[in-house]
Amino acid sequence: MNGDDADMIRRFVDYVTADGDDAGMIAARLERLKFEKIVRERTYTETLAELERERRPVIVRAEQTCFACPAQWNAWGPDGSQYYLRYRHSFGSVDLTRRADGEWLDNRSEQVAYFNTDENDGGVISLEEFCERAGLELRLS
Repeated sequence: MNGDDADMIRRFVDYVTADGDDAGMIAARLERLKFEKIVRERTYTETLAELERERRPVIVRAEQTCFACPAQWNAWGPDGSQYYLRYRHSFGSVDLTRRADGEWLDNRSEQVAYFNTDENDGGVISLEEFCERAGLELRLS
């Protein structure tokens, strides 16, 4: 064992036994160190991708209210939140219109996603393609 390893072990022991903590606190510190090690070993890109997947709204139900110009849907998340999906002239948007707790966001909906396809398609798009481009996870039930 070289000097750096011995120093690291000494710092580790000092950390987990600091302040005369009981076994439960020491175990919690060990778990935190394990978590921090996992985070350090992961690449920045992997971590961002995972966080992005966790933040993506999930759509479990959708009703198309207009086929084209604009293509639009009312959609619901698994928690009861409601979204308005709209696509026209290559621009797509997703607005949260009702929160999971039932609060309507009348005249002040929150934009969740926005995309531009730069295509001249007249406002026709499938729900699957819309969700992919908007970063939504489609899990229709």
